[in-house]
Amino acid sequence: MAKGRQLADALGVTRHLMTSRQDVAAGADLADTSAVMDRSFLVMGQIGLFGPELLIPEPVADELATLADGPDPVSARRARRGLEAIDELRKLGIRVTFVQSDVPAAASIEEKVSTLADRLDARVVTCSVEMARRREAAGARVLDLRRLVTDLSPDTSPASI
Repeated sequence: MAKGRQLADALGVTRHLMTSRQDVAAGADLADTSAVMDRSFLVMGQIGLFGPELLIPEPVADELATLADGPDPVSARRARRGLEAIDELRKLGIRVTFVQSDVPAAASIEEKVSTLADRLDARVVTCSVEMARRREAAGARVLDLRRLVTDLSPDTSPASI
């Protein structure tokens, strides 16, 4: 967790947040690791798809920092790109908040994200099919970036000339 805070401090995106509902903008979005690491994340933010506040849970920031420093070059590159995207969104005027809260009872980061989203009444932004499926089954708000990109892509490829 300390590594995640150091990384957030270095990017200049740290702002402590108590996990009470009045501290979060209405219509806020809470991003999971899969969303931040997806190449469409920055584009979606640039076009105004995210709410007035983008929440990054501490466990997600920690996981991104771990992956960015990890041995797998593909995951490291994607994690660094995600952290850079967060910084770019902040520069565009999107309010980015690192949620300094954890859910010790949750076994996985996915469960922690889900629990925090419920506590904060935030929509989850994800690229995880399983996360999107579980959130939708629970009647919670979710934005599945992969499904959105798929739905926006053309049904047919352009004809060769």
